[in-house]
Amino acid sequence: MVREVFLGVRFLVSTYFVLLSFSPSAETQSLLVTLTALYFSISLLLYIKPEATLWINKLLDGVFVPVLVYITGDPFAILSFVPLIVMHTNRDT
Repeated sequence: MVREVFLGVRFLVSTYFVLLSFSPSAETQSLLVTLTALYFSISLLLYIKPEATLWINKLLDGVFVPVLVYITGDPFAILSFVPLIVMHTNRDT
């Protein structure tokens, strides 16, 4: 159950960054969409093969989300950390 919730939260964060990518310039937009697609693709891999990718699970949000927040330049993008912090502090595994 925890893996499904993590996947859902990561999907919502990915959707948020894709929606934020509609406003900036073309270069920033393409970079945001590419990094967001990579972030969600790795999230799907973690959901499908959790045993083989345990060490990536701990680093994924800490590597991708700060970069995405910085690239957007939106001051409210920092709030995308809140659901991820809640998920990491309340998980059972």
